[in-house]
Parts: sequence; C-alpha cells; structure tokens
Amino acid sequence: MKAFISENEYENPFKSTNADTMSYEQIVDSWSEPFFMRRKIISEDFYIRTPMSLIITGARGTGKTMMFKYYSFQAQALLAEKKGMTVLKYFRDTKSVSMYLKFDPYILQAFPENKEGQGLFIHFFELVVCESYIELLDLLYLKKEIQKAVYCRISDEIRKLLGTTQKEKNLSSLVESKIDEVYDYINDRKMEESEFHTEKKYQFKKLSYQIKKILCQEVEEFKNVIFLWVIDEGENFLASEQKTLNSFIKTLNARMNRDIFLRLGTRRPKLPTYETINKEEFLTISRDYEIKDINYYTIDSDGREDYKKWLTEIAGKRLQSSEIFNRNGLNQIQKFLGNKEDQCHEACEWAANHKEHFRWCLKEKFSDELYDALKVKDNPLKEMMNIYWYRKGYSIEQINIASGKEKKEASEEEKEWIKKYRDTFMDNKMAFLYLLASKYKKEKQYYSFNTYSYLSVGNICNFIKLCREAFDNAYFENKEDLFCGKISQKAQHAAAISVAYDEIEKVKYIPKLGNELYALVINLGNLFNEYHADIELKNMEANQFSVIYENIKVDNIINTALTWGVFLKKDELQTLDATGNKGTIYTLNKMFCPLFGISYRSKGRYREVLEEKTFLKLLRIQKRKVSSVITEKDTTEQQIEGQLSLFDPKE
Repeated sequence: MKAFISENEYENPFKSTNADTMSYEQIVDSWSEPFFMRRKIISEDFYIRTPMSLIITGARGTGKTMMFKYYSFQAQALLAEKKGMTVLKYFRDTKSVSMYLKFDPYILQAFPENKEGQGLFIHFFELVVCESYIELLDLLYLKKEIQKAVYCRISDEIRKLLGTTQKEKNLSSLVESKIDEVYDYINDRKMEESEFHTEKKYQFKKLSYQIKKILCQEVEEFKNVIFLWVIDEGENFLASEQKTLNSFIKTLNARMNRDIFLRLGTRRPKLPTYETINKEEFLTISRDYEIKDINYYTIDSDGREDYKKWLTEIAGKRLQSSEIFNRNGLNQIQKFLGNKEDQCHEACEWAANHKEHFRWCLKEKFSDELYDALKVKDNPLKEMMNIYWYRKGYSIEQINIASGKEKKEASEEEKEWIKKYRDTFMDNKMAFLYLLASKYKKEKQYYSFNTYSYLSVGNICNFIKLCREAFDNAYFENKEDLFCGKISQKAQHAAAISVAYDEIEKVKYIPKLGNELYALVINLGNLFNEYHADIELKNMEANQFSVIYENIKVDNIINTALTWGVFLKKDELQTLDATGNKGTIYTLNKMFCPLFGISYRSKGRYREVLEEKTFLKLLRIQKRKVSSVITEKDTTEQQIEGQLSLFDPKE
C-alpha cells in the first residue's frame, strides 16, 4: 500500500543528534535512560541525591549531556507539569534541584593563567551560577508558585549581593550585562593588553552560595533539598580553572555545608590537577568526591541484546514523535533497516558460480576437478569454507560429509566433523565475505540494525546520526518506500560512509594531537584492511591491537584517543600471545570500519602487538603498505600528505 504524504508533512525524526543542541522539551520527549544507567554504573537516586560531589568521566557520545539536561530544573519542571504536580512539590519530593551550567570553551581558553586570570575566572563563574539561580527564580514566579512579594524580596537581596539597587534593568538582563563585560574584555585583550573594569568584582562563593541561602530562607520547599551545580564539558577547563572547581568541591563537601554539591562531567579519564586555590589543600577521592567512569567501550554477548533493546527504545520514541510514521504503525527501527545483513546475498552478487576465488586461494593446486569437488551452487561463502578446510588438510570426502553434500548416515566421528564444519562456518562467514570483497574489488556494504548497533558502540550519537542520514538518503531516493517503512541497503550504506567520514575528519581537530591521531587511524585502518585480504586467514577479522611502551608521549596519545572516542578498549587485561603475556587491548572506533572495509566485530583472535618505536612511526601517514612498516627494522621512513588510502592486496 502506498503512502501519500505532502511535502510539508514530513520531518526526519532523527534530525536532532546531539543533546547539546536539543531543547529541554526535546530532551524530555526523547528521554531514555542512558546505557550506563541501565548497567547500574550510576542510578538516578545516586546521581541526584548523593551528598558528595561526583566527577563523571565518559567519552563523547556516552550520554553525559543528555543525563545532565534531563535532570536539570528546566526539564524537571516540564516533567512536573506532565505529572500534574507543582514544580516546588516535585523538587521537595525528589529532594534535589539540579542547575545545568555550561561554559563556552572559547572563553575558558582565554583566561590568563595567573593570579589575575584566576580572580577573573572566579568572578565569571559566580555570575554564571547567579544567572542560573535567577532563571530558576523566574520560572517559579512565571508559574505562580511563589508570590510577587517573595519574588521581589529575593530579587532585592540578589541586587544587594550584586552591588546595585537600581531596578531599571530586570535581574536577568543585569547579570547578562555583567557576563558580557567579561566577554568584551577577553575580545579586547586579543587585540591589545588591557585591564578588566567592572562595577564590582565577585569573590569565591559570594554569589553562588549566598543566593542559595536566600532562596532557602524565603521558600520553604527548598529547606531540605540539595542543590547540584552540574558542569558539562569539564575537559575544556585549564589547570588554573580546575583549581577553582576543586576548591568548590573541597569547600562544598566540608562539614559546614551539606546541601550544595558539584556534578562535573568530563571526557578526561582523570583531572588535569587535584590542587585547589589554597596551596596546602588537595582533593581526596572518597572524602571530597567520587568518580564514575561511564564509558562502555565494549559490550559482551550478554549485554548486547540489552544494548539493542535500548537502541530500539531510543529510535522508537523518535518514530512515535513523527505523525506520519506513528499513524502508519511504523514505530520499530528494524522495520526500516532490517534486522541483520544478508551476507549470502552480498557474496552471491559478487562471486556466485565464479572460479576466480578458487584460483586465488588454491594457487598452483587449482584444477577444474578440484573446483567441481568444492563448488557449491549459488553459495560462494560455503565455497570459501570448503576451500578453507581443504587448505587445512581435510579430504574431499570429509568436506562432502561435513558440509552435507554427501547424504548418508553419519558415524559418531562424522557427526563431530559436521558440528565442527557448521561452527567454523558460522564463526568465519564474515571473514570469508571480506575475502571475497577483496578478490572481486567490491565494497563491503554496511547496513541493517545489527550493523548500526555495532558501529555505534560507545557513542549513541553515532547511532542517531546513522539513522538520520539513512532516512535523509531514503527520502531523496524513494520517499514512497520510506513512508511504507523501507530503507534500501544502498541508502543505509551511504549513511554509514557519510557518518564515518564525518567522524574521522573530527580527529584532525583534537587539540594538539589531531594530525598525529589522524595519521595513526589511517595507518591502523589500512593495516587491518590488509589483514582482511589475507588468503591464509591467519588474522581473520583482525581489528585489535596492543602497545608495549614506557614513553610518556605514547601514554598521552593513547589517553587522548580514548578521551575523544578515537580508540575503544577492552575492560579487562587480555592475553596477548602464546606465552600468556597480558596487556590492554584497543580497537579503533567502530564507526571508522566502513572507511577501511574492515569488520566491526571483535572476535578475540589476532591482536597486533605494537612496539613503542613502531607505534611512534604510525603517527605519520605511510605511502607504503603498513605491514611492511610493522615488520621492518630500519627506523627511517617516508611521509606524505593525503587522504584515506586502502591498499589492494597482492594476488
């Protein structure tokens, strides 16, 4: 049945991919517990009620901003309205008020790293917190939850703290103008040295803590509620600015205060400093703060189904928000994308009833008689399995019995062959597909819900981007199919390539190490592509590596790659070689896989163990096969500039 939709009626339900740009209404409507909350790394109760500051570390796309904005007072006020409750009663019941604070990276990087700069940052911080308090006050007044007399008393007290009694400007505009003074100073300072001038400079906690006391004195519902200052993108703070935040953590968690705490989100695995503005004091974990790592670099088989259910729920809410799809009952993303890839169909399109892959794999052993014995009509993957077993030393008779080609009552030994054949085929089917793609110079396609779930591990934004691009492509390719719940394999694969290019381009802009990390990704991607074309199948679906190093630069590069989501890592130490040596295993961000034509699965087989010198070589783009760089002993090498280069395997 065709769906007739007007041009103005359709809107891509996945157009908003980043919580940072989503409105609070969108945040509430599309909310689904982040995966780290499902895994019980952080619970709602722990996040909003723990009477201690929390540092929450997680790479880009893990869901920090979504959680921070969902529990902010702006979003919680919308939830209270949906539940038919007053906002104040909602805060009293949850015993928590969360204030989402975000600082412009531009201005954070511009504060001088000296005593004057530190004082200016404190002044700026106090104003930003003050602005959030005023927004909360205005919200309560507009909703008529506090009386005008109370609103005016609180406003007058805040004006006194700000050092002005003038009422020609409302409070919000007054504070905004004072924040603009800081921006103007930073901009002017870029042109020439200048001094900061303002009517009054605010000291540590003079606004941020005092305004909270005023609110609690005037509004009964706030008296037994903790206030959370939620600071996002903590990785942008300079070390001198981090000292100020650490001082807040230290003093806010002191015995004198039990009702204001920080929630600091950062991509960094650790803080740049644990010092405070008091040179004799340092942050102490468990006493001053708790730290929670919310990264989910890898998902084991037990957690994969839960992860898919989570993605289905996220996509379902967006599809339900679309009148068109909701009206037609199209609320399951699997309906659009398909559940899994059809690997046999892909292989048939390239290699069905061809001899070239037999000649390629068997080399001098190839003959027409052997081809007739191993061929399987319209099933190149099974043919690759037969070739693989033949190269392993199995006889034609054993292969025929194990594959089911020879029909007869199987002995116990033959039943073992049949089981082993089946298990080996299912385990290596993907590897065979990549080999065929290499031989026939075909581009492996990345499509289906299952594939998108693998590509997006560690970064939910990438899943939403994949869906957005796929829906956009489908709309321009065949909108009637889209409105009936079908997106072609071609449209999905194009989406995967588009998002992958976008992700790899972002690597270049990582502060200080962008170009080196970009080269590293290109080289490792090309290396794994080489391994995927290895007809010996020694390194099937190889995409994992480890690094043996002592150099602090290597440590910095790896930590930066993890911070920015360039690398993923296994949660536990893994065995690296036959001697039983253990180490940390890394993979490239799965989203890069479509660019290099490599597997998104981590099968736990071959791991490339890189020596320190080799790893440092890979920080420059290579113009030759990367495997030759890995194996060479000479440390000299050439460097070129260029784009992605996927080398064709030798035949």
